[in-house]
Amino acid sequence: MSMVKHKRGTSSTLNVQHEAELKALANKSDEDIDYSDIPPSSDEQWSNAERGKFYRPLKTQAS
Repeated sequence: MSMVKHKRGTSSTLNVQHEAELKALANKSDEDIDYSDIPPSSDEQWSNAERGKFYRPLKTQAS
């Protein structure tokens, strides 16, 4: 598999169609968004949540 590298600030500009789609999504109200496929979560489910539990920092060379 080949690796693709991107540099910050060199991304291609959006075409007119993509800009129109993003603007339409940004202007959409919360009532118009369909959340039916997302199960509701309660505060009880989030009470045991831990920040960074599965985060592993990148290894760096010590010497």
